[in-house]
Amino acid sequence: MDETAHQDDVTRLLEFLRDRDVPCPLCRYNLRDLTQPQCPECRHELLLTVGVTKPQFLWFLLAVAPCAFAGIAAALLLIPMTVQTLSGGGIPEAPIFVLDALGWLSFLGGLVLVRHRFAFLGQTPERQRVYAAAVWASHLLAFLAFLATILFLSGGP
Repeated sequence: MDETAHQDDVTRLLEFLRDRDVPCPLCRYNLRDLTQPQCPECRHELLLTVGVTKPQFLWFLLAVAPCAFAGIAAALLLIPMTVQTLSGGGIPEAPIFVLDALGWLSFLGGLVLVRHRFAFLGQTPERQRVYAAAVWASHLLAFLAFLATILFLSGGP
């Protein structure tokens, strides 16, 4: 950004402060009628910006949580799979490999979600809620499909 555009932004933000009671973030002095980006009381330079005061992370955390837990479970599942294979017990059955792969896939999906967190947080709360519900529903369906597969392979209840 060039210096002229930056100065225009500062001027607009100073105009915004003209008739408002806003405390200095350091000394809490009232910045009403501020004329330059410096606190008149403590003399610290101020960074004038517009931002979100309290971003809402609830739906983001709810969307990431099952991915994190699935990744942890996938990592822990590798231990008995490896022990069984190395101790001569043979290779674990295919459903166990599929379950482990789904856990790792879910974990990677969670990493993608974390990488694109600002895009997620930029959505409306309703869309965030729908996305989080979809993540939970997909994990629940995958778990139920795994249970059904195990029951089918074992000959049923």
